[in-house]
Amino acid sequence: MQPRNSYQCQDCDKTFNSQQALEQHTRDKDHGVKCDYCDHVFKSSEACYQHEAAVHSHECDDCDSKSFSSSDALEQHKRDKHPSFECDYCDHVFRSAEACEQHESVVHPSHTCYECSKTFSSSDALGQHKRDKHPSFQCRYCSRAFRSVVERSTHETTAHATYGCEKCGSTLFSAGALEEHKRTRHPSFECNHCFHFFVSTEARDQHVDAAHPMHLCDKCDKRFSSLDVLKEHKQEEHSESIDVPLCSLEAHWSSSRSSSLQSQPQPLIPVNQTSHRSHNDPVMTVDTFILNGQEFTGKSPHWLRNLALRLPLYR
Repeated sequence: MQPRNSYQCQDCDKTFNSQQALEQHTRDKDHGVKCDYCDHVFKSSEACYQHEAAVHSHECDDCDSKSFSSSDALEQHKRDKHPSFECDYCDHVFRSAEACEQHESVVHPSHTCYECSKTFSSSDALGQHKRDKHPSFQCRYCSRAFRSVVERSTHETTAHATYGCEKCGSTLFSAGALEEHKRTRHPSFECNHCFHFFVSTEARDQHVDAAHPMHLCDKCDKRFSSLDVLKEHKQEEHSESIDVPLCSLEAHWSSSRSSSLQSQPQPLIPVNQTSHRSHNDPVMTVDTFILNGQEFTGKSPHWLRNLALRLPLYR
């Protein structure tokens, strides 16, 4: 008994689930089933499907539904029938070399490497290529560049003579660079009394106070670094100043008074005395004096005593 909803072929007793399937079976049996990719004809759709799956599983997208049994066969077909030219800078593929070159020239303008003549689509790509393939080491003292650190070092040694810093051992490659290094790294302050140098004014002043104490001239208030220099100054600048005690001067006046009746000596009279502070002599009373009726301002008693001894009045 035939099952319900079952459709049976009267020629081969095959059954189908629908009327349409039975009719397709009848057409295939009467005319055969032709392969969609080639000229083969099969007695049944199942046989045709099996054939297509085995022989035509790899279909070419560039031609009219042509398929191949393997990927290798498909690739060979594409190389032979559909040659492709891939852009060197993006994923675009072209059918001809001319089309590919035109695309690259418009979309990817070239940046040429002068070392190896390779071209790149951007300055960034060219720069990366240079860093990877042609590394350069620029001289630290001029604009020349070298392929290796060794080449750069050789150039710097030969082309830029070295100047060593005697204070810290640093090596500089020009006299100007050495001077700048010393000025900024080792500032020097020279002592005015000897050849010592110091790194700060404070250190220099401390040295001067300790090694070169000031010695004050009691005749003109000038200061000197040593007693020898002070004595030399006195001999040169104050050689006429003979330090004669005032009592000796008065005795000389008394002797002169007895021998001269017409002229009477006048004493050394201080006028408007002013106290002055100095380094070694805390108080010094020198301002204006009158000698023999003549006023002298700004002269020390030593100078005036010497003048009194030299005056004809007292000879």
